[in-house]
This record gives sequence, structure tokens and C-alpha cells, in this order.
Amino acid sequence: MSTQPHSSPHTVRPGTNEAMKPLPWRAVFGYGAGDAANNVAFMTTTMFLLVYYTDVAGISAAAAGTLLGLVRIFDAFADVFAGRVVDGAKVTRWGKFRPFILFGSIPLLILAFLNFHVPQIGESGMLIYAYLAYAAMGLAYSLVNIPYGSMAGAMTQRDGDRAKLASARVVGATLVSAALGALVSPMIVPGPGLQNIFTRVLLILIVIGFVLYMFCFFSTKERVHRPVARVSLRDSMKSVSSNKPLLLLMASSVFFLSAYLCLNTVQIYYVRDVLEQPTLFPLIAGGQMILTLIMVVAMPKLVTAFGKKKLYIVFSALVVLGVRGHDVIGRGRDA
Repeated sequence: MSTQPHSSPHTVRPGTNEAMKPLPWRAVFGYGAGDAANNVAFMTTTMFLLVYYTDVAGISAAAAGTLLGLVRIFDAFADVFAGRVVDGAKVTRWGKFRPFILFGSIPLLILAFLNFHVPQIGESGMLIYAYLAYAAMGLAYSLVNIPYGSMAGAMTQRDGDRAKLASARVVGATLVSAALGALVSPMIVPGPGLQNIFTRVLLILIVIGFVLYMFCFFSTKERVHRPVARVSLRDSMKSVSSNKPLLLLMASSVFFLSAYLCLNTVQIYYVRDVLEQPTLFPLIAGGQMILTLIMVVAMPKLVTAFGKKKLYIVFSALVVLGVRGHDVIGRGRDA
């Protein structure tokens, strides 16, 4: 059963003149800054939290790895919860999605900071704190990232401008990931001062993330307003379960993202402890950034020429080959 959302002077219905106006470049850059801010929290924890647990907090690798895996499962339910919260949100004078960025960014950044400050309250107490802090950050991230992703469709009706927003999002995330790899990773070396390094780095990142979020909020505007049908969770699950192509795509995404996150998490151990070449961090980060930017430009043409399905299969195979290549190099050094 659908309901009529509240109207706002800042949003218009699809197909109107304002919805079809070209987006100013400030809005495109601002939207990209939003995903850069998201990755200040997300990629920092993905890349360095396991190292913090094992090298600073003193949590065993097995317990820390189990923690990360279980909270990832919790994140799946958090995404569903956040999605329903966003769907049910009313349109305000700032739009429907932008308020989540304004009011959710500070809690998210603070929780990212708290994840890297586990108090020494005994093994059980530390694990409880780590579970609660990481799960809370995951929920906060969902409540910011999901409306952020939905905001692109509310900013414009023009296909070309939506493509620009998608590219800006990739570029913003890539720049942050590259900066973390090139500037922060070389600093993460075992030693008594590692907690202080994490504290200083996180304080700087909180300030940068907040500035990026505010630039995103103030430079963007929701110009398209769509009524959203209210669908029960049971109906949603029933619809998904009967859609085999969607189920296959979901399963593929789960495996792909799990592998991607695992690689990002263990990369610092691999380069630092297996290859024993911490100077490679900037080179790896720079290479990843350059390749990503090239693919942002080339991907639309590749999709037109070969289709999304073929490209997905080919690039997935390249990921598998890349992982296999890392394994071969590691075994060669062990020998």
C-alpha cells in the first residue's frame, strides 16, 4: 500500500524542468566528497582495525577475525533496518536523504575513533567493547551510506549527470583508499607508540571526514521527489526469494565483497610481514588509484562494446588470478 509523502519546496516531481536541468559541477564534486567521507570511516576500519586489535589491544588473531566476521553478518541486517528507516523518512526542507548525512556523520566518525581505543578491561571486557563499538559503527555507517547512495536519484533525472555522480563517487572513494595506503600504512609498524599513532591519525581523519560530509551536504540539493510504496519485510523477502537472477547476483556480490574486504584487511600484514617491504605501500596505493581512475573513464565504452555480464566475468577472473599470484609470491618467499 502506497502513501503520499510530504512535499517540500526544495524537491520536485520527476520530469519537471528543474529535475532535467544540468547539475552544476559543484554538486558533482560535493557528491564525490560524500563517498570520500564514507570511506574515511569504512576503509580506515577495513584496512587497520584488525592490525589494531592484534598489535595494540592484544586481542588474539582468531578472536579478532571471528569478531569481524560476525559483525559483517550483523551488518547485513543493519542494512535492511537502515533501508526501511530511510524509506519511511519524511521529506524535510533539506530533502529526504541529506538530513541523514547532516545528523549521522558525527556519530559515525566518533564511533570510528572509539573502535581504535579499546580499554584494557580484561580479555572478556575488551571483546565485548570491541563487538559493541564495531557493530554500532556498522549501523551508523548504514544509516549514512544508504541514504547517500539513494541521494543520486533525487538530485537529477538526467542520465549523463547520474553517470557523473557515479564516477565522482568512485573517484572520491579511490582517493581516500589511496591516501590511506600511501600515507598511513607505512606508519603502522609494531612498537609501543602504535596507539599514539592511531590516535593522531584518527583525530586528523575525523576532521577531514567532517569537512567532506559538510561539503557534500551544502553543495548538493534534492530536486526530484518520488512517492515510495510501503512494502512489508515479508513481501520483500518473498519477492527476492522468487527472483533467481537476483539471488545469483546477490550471492556473487557477497562472495566478491567478502574477498575484497579480506584482501584489504590482510594486505598490511602481507606487505609488512610476508614480503617485508613496507615501502611498497605507496606504490600499491598509487597503482590502485591510477588503474581505478583509468577504468572510470574506460568502463562506459567497455560496457557498450562487450556488455555488463561479460565484463563482470572477465574482471572476476582477473581478481582470482591476482589473488593466486599473491599466494605464489608468498610461498616463494617462504621457500
